[in-house]
Amino acid sequence: MKRIYQNHKNNNECCTLEDELIQFFLSLLQNYGYLGVFLVELVGNATVIFPVPSILVTAAASTILDPWILTIISALGATIGELTGYLLGLGGRRMIESRLELKLAEDFYRRYGIWSIAFFAATPLPFDIIGILCGALKIKLRTFLIMTLAGKIVMKAIVIFGGKRTIDVMTSFLTGNIDVYGIIYLILIVFLFVVSWLYWRFLIKKQAKKMIEETRGM
Repeated sequence: MKRIYQNHKNNNECCTLEDELIQFFLSLLQNYGYLGVFLVELVGNATVIFPVPSILVTAAASTILDPWILTIISALGATIGELTGYLLGLGGRRMIESRLELKLAEDFYRRYGIWSIAFFAATPLPFDIIGILCGALKIKLRTFLIMTLAGKIVMKAIVIFGGKRTIDVMTSFLTGNIDVYGIIYLILIVFLFVVSWLYWRFLIKKQAKKMIEETRGM
């Protein structure tokens, strides 16, 4: 996997910060195995502002490490990393009122309860938002960790058990030998992320409209 990535990088004239991060994380994976994956997921999920592509490294690890152990290790690292959002939210409830996304997440939580934590953790939706919300609402830390871990296990299982297929498809794509099934697979992956993003944007616009109507009614 590292060789494939290196060949792909050599075909580009510039090296971005994301390229450097991926290369660094791949070296952690190669040198430290499961511990490396744990650290990558911890750091990748601890960054609230700047996204770190830890999922790529975990997918790569699925081709050389036991998938069952890898699922648990990566989910644990991701769960601990998500504590940054929770701790940030401990700043208080005023934070919720100041951000539209947090207000939306609050309504989501009021409707589905603690299961919304697992839902956000298991999907491409922005988990940092629900993490900050849980901290602001003073949700029990134990509850937050258990539900986050449950959702992360689902997500990591999908990534890891589909990782080998993903790596094979990406290898074929980078070498120009991708087949019809590979194209369909990539389309489905992109479709999942696009639909998740569009759904989130739709909810934000709906929440904004609701808040405007409430303001006018006051």
